[in-house]
Amino acid sequence: MQIAVLSLWIIICLILGLFNAGGWIIFSATAAAIIVCALTNRFSANNFHAEIQSTNFSQNKSAHTNLKIYGDGSKFECILVLRNCLTNTEKTIKLKSTADKKGTDFDIDIKSDFCGKIEFEFLDFKKYDLIGLTYKKINVEINGYCTCQPEMTKDELGNNINKAMQTINSDNNFLSEKSGKERSDFMGVREYKSGDSFKDIHWKLSFKQGDIIIKEYSSNDEIRLCLYLETGCPEGTDNFKEFDSLAKKIISLSNSLLSNEQTHFVALKNQKTSEEYFDKVDSFENFLVAKAHILNANPKVALPSFDEFRDKFSTFGISSVEYFVLSEQEVPVDENIILWRNHN
Repeated sequence: MQIAVLSLWIIICLILGLFNAGGWIIFSATAAAIIVCALTNRFSANNFHAEIQSTNFSQNKSAHTNLKIYGDGSKFECILVLRNCLTNTEKTIKLKSTADKKGTDFDIDIKSDFCGKIEFEFLDFKKYDLIGLTYKKINVEINGYCTCQPEMTKDELGNNINKAMQTINSDNNFLSEKSGKERSDFMGVREYKSGDSFKDIHWKLSFKQGDIIIKEYSSNDEIRLCLYLETGCPEGTDNFKEFDSLAKKIISLSNSLLSNEQTHFVALKNQKTSEEYFDKVDSFENFLVAKAHILNANPKVALPSFDEFRDKFSTFGISSVEYFVLSEQEVPVDENIILWRNHN
């Protein structure tokens, strides 16, 4: 619209210039104003930033959040991308408005068919000059995120729990054959404290870390189960929606185990940040942390991550792993761990 009006104005100035010198003066002043506005916008600072209202919402239910964009009074237009970190699904929204220091509000529809952490990103963000004719592209960060909470599933959950409990409470013949001692007594490791027995030193880990590391032991009913989510996917994978089902299963199982006062571990690798998550779930607070990591798994085509956790499994005496994996993937072999395949 602005270009059409300006074009008409220039034509009028040129016509007037044929009959009156004043037309050329107006035309020159208009051209100078355009150039000044364009240069001012080109070399101006990036005063834009945005915040999203962090919201937890239920899967498959209508939900909204507030996006606030702060600026310097300039007009802008951009594409807002809503990206699910668990399934890699995306939704785009085109935005166009003016933003000042007080901010401009947008009501964003965040309804999702899949659970997962929802991140927000601007693409092709254009900041226009004062008269709205020229623009420059800028990077604008968005603070905050939303989370689509999974629906708890009960499909075969009872069987999974019974299977896990049977594995944990079974005799230690398997463990004794593999390790030469009852690993069910082993709880984990910690730094050396005055009075600790040198018999309990974990020599291999101590040499690796450069500090004296002590093995800790507990009663025989201490759990040795780990729920592992494989986020490294085989070549040719172009659909990560199955992770929605895997997340529901692993979160539901973890919640049920905790409800039965069964301590366990959760492990996975965030393929975007290369961060390895491995921690014990023995409280509701720890469960919430584990769930957040699962919903932000960021799976992608990559080598399986299971081998990267073998040392941790050994250090913490993990004897049974519930292995959550895409249906086309194989379960690795480990002579020291009982692996239970769990897929969609």
